[in-house]
Amino acid sequence: MGNPDIIKTGGAGKGRADLIKHLKGGRLYQTQAIRAKCYECMLGYADGPGDCQTPRCPLYRYMPYHCKEKIIADQSYMQGSRISSRGAILAKGYDCMGGYLDGKCNCKITACPLYPWMPYKNIECPKDRE
Repeated sequence: MGNPDIIKTGGAGKGRADLIKHLKGGRLYQTQAIRAKCYECMLGYADGPGDCQTPRCPLYRYMPYHCKEKIIADQSYMQGSRISSRGAILAKGYDCMGGYLDGKCNCKITACPLYPWMPYKNIECPKDRE
């Protein structure tokens, strides 16, 4: 997450500048954070910019190169509701943290572009005190 090597090895693509800004300590808007996360997840679009082919990802609707037909077909589990960018970030955090199986605990990956938008970033888990 937030690996500077992705910047060195990755290619051009939407989200690259956002990820660089984040790694330098800059504040990102929600859509910039999503683009940076997609760039990071796709390993800097090393094979060229394109669809990630992961329509079940909460961020897919906001992925810069997504296929609109896949959103309609594969996100039917959302019952046609349009998730906001903030909701998508929260859903991705929930997914990434394993559904908060240990309770609402602090994510430790501060280099992640989505970290500033996580709701539990300042909560200490009981197991952290041990």
